[in-house]
Amino acid sequence: HHEPILHSFNYSRSIANPFMFGRGVFDQDFVKILSLMPEDTDTQLSQKSMMNGLAESLKQTNCDPEKIKQFKQYLDQLDQRRNTNWRALFGWLDQDFNL
Repeated sequence: HHEPILHSFNYSRSIANPFMFGRGVFDQDFVKILSLMPEDTDTQLSQKSMMNGLAESLKQTNCDPEKIKQFKQYLDQLDQRRNTNWRALFGWLDQDFNL
């Protein structure tokens, strides 16, 4: 039994925990995300601050090969049920983390 992806935003318990990839994997993505986030309201400023906190937290983590392996197995199970192919969409995950 796997927990739903992004279950209540509790990343430490989620099968899709972005921290499993460790530092460096999403750095450029967060630079782009943060550059596109508006700063017109207090809510937007708060959201951007939270996103920046997530980006900074990711910079402090190490890769967890076992969790990545489990995540890939989970994606394989979804593919089998849905007749899809996650590797075609997320080739970097398959190539960069060939476990």
